[in-house]
Amino acid sequence: MKRVMVHGFFTFNLGDDLFLKILIERYPHITFYIYANKNYKELFKEYKNLKVFPSNLLFYKSYKFYV
Repeated sequence: MKRVMVHGFFTFNLGDDLFLKILIERYPHITFYIYANKNYKELFKEYKNLKVFPSNLLFYKSYKFYV
């Protein structure tokens, strides 16, 4: 399974949220990672191919995306 880090302005605005929804629905075989508010986990909880790194996480860059 491929992994993709998606950068966007994820602050609960319609444009970026809609783009993310379309992206994760169109490519269900790819795992997407975003750095956003922890409430995005609740917003997109039905999608198993989206992983959210909470924005209150201090060292998010230290995560290994090649798990």
